Amino acid sequence: MSGDPRRPNGGLYHDYSITMSASISVTFVARGGARTGSPDPLDMYLELLDGATSVQTDDDSAGNLNSRIVFTAPRAGIYTLRVTTYGSSQIEGQYTLDVLAGALDSAH
Repeated sequence: MSGDPRRPNGGLYHDYSITMSASISVTFVARGGARTGSPDPLDMYLELLDGATSVQTDDDSAGNLNSRIVFTAPRAGIYTLRVTTYGSSQIEGQYTLDVLAGALDSAH
């Protein structure tokens, strides 16, 4: 939405704090719904951060324009999952975010 934070390139994003245990695997999947004012789906993009350091990104590995990150935490702590769209446009719309226990393949 217009009040959402912006990446340096102008794209909108949401951040989620994720508390993880060491050596535990988690799968994050973001699926885009229709863009505001358009029947086209959002092109989802995920970034996982440890502090200010990006540790993993994904554009389309969950199929179509959906994103998936499979991550095994090397240490216990709080990580940030950034959900955004690919590119620099200020695109708005709805999405779903699944946080699933384990390292899951593309079928999920």
